Amino acid sequence: NQNADTITVTVTVYTYSLAEGATGTFFDLDVLIANPTTTPAPIVATFLRENGTTVVQNLTVNPTSRVTIRVDDIPGLEGTSRRPTPCRSSWSGR
Repeated sequence: NQNADTITVTVTVYTYSLAEGATGTFFDLDVLIANPTTTPAPIVATFLRENGTTVVQNLTVNPTSRVTIRVDDIPGLEGTSRRPTPCRSSWSGR
């Protein structure tokens, strides 16, 4: 069959939830975010602490580059265990 259908989907916001992590003397937690596009990618990384409060990190990943968030170095997240790490980006991905 030579007929083909094409579906195009435009997504304006990507949301990723990462598995739990831990920081402290025994663990190191790094989150690497890559931007393969030719436009800057604004990122909002929200870290959920054990007590239910959050710590937010805003950053921009330059085009065709990557950034590493060293969670152990973020004030308020050092020495923390079991924390889901949802990350939300308003980047269009184009």
